[in-house]
Amino acid sequence: MTVESKRDNTEKTETNMAVNTATEAINTNANTNTNSIDTADFVRWDNFGDGYIAATTPLECPDPLTMQTPVDLTKVINILYPGQKRGGDFKPHGGFRFADGTEEEIPVTIPMDARLYEGVRYIEGGYLQYMFGFLNSCGVMYRFDHLAGLSDKLQAIADTLPEAKVGDTRTYQFGEAVQFTTGEQIAMAVGEGDNVFVDWGVYDIRQKNGVTIDDEIDTLAEYGVCWFGLLNNEDEATVRSLPAGDSTSGAYSEYCL
Repeated sequence: MTVESKRDNTEKTETNMAVNTATEAINTNANTNTNSIDTADFVRWDNFGDGYIAATTPLECPDPLTMQTPVDLTKVINILYPGQKRGGDFKPHGGFRFADGTEEEIPVTIPMDARLYEGVRYIEGGYLQYMFGFLNSCGVMYRFDHLAGLSDKLQAIADTLPEAKVGDTRTYQFGEAVQFTTGEQIAMAVGEGDNVFVDWGVYDIRQKNGVTIDDEIDTLAEYGVCWFGLLNNEDEATVRSLPAGDSTSGAYSEYCL
């Protein structure tokens, strides 16, 4: 999923080297963190057009697969359902909406041990936004979008990305995948000013989800899952009880049946 850049090859190479080198230095420091749980070698997964394939033998995913809720549900006012049309396009990710004026009061934490492998910073609505993709070696991927204020650890990595441009959300892969552990805070502010929300999508890239969509959609939509069922019973019940955030699709979802 490395972006195809419009820059000339020299500039593109220099950009990638800058991202890779800076991230390697951060990764070396991160490896000294004694609270790191997953010490196994990172397994990359690539998609060459016929589906995702692990570069080496992957680890076994937990069974059942579970995740920790990444936000404080007591602050959530609406739920965006994964696997529905929003704004005219199919969205494999869901998300959380919060009350206006609380953008600086929304901690976001890691839901499952994973490595940071891709990211982008961009401008939308006049606001600097961040999107990051995390991958567990067993073949579970998740993405957060519309992060606004980052932890020191994540900000140091984000600073190595190409400069933010208006509407340019093409992602860049990092040369070294830095470890993040369950419950680790990665952001403390989300959304675009008074429009306070964060997108969260979960993708099981070990196999396609079998959902057929008529529209031409992002490849990841074929691997999207309903993350409601990955939460503990109490949090799942809370999520399902909250009002749906999209005024058109409501609670309809191709994933959450």
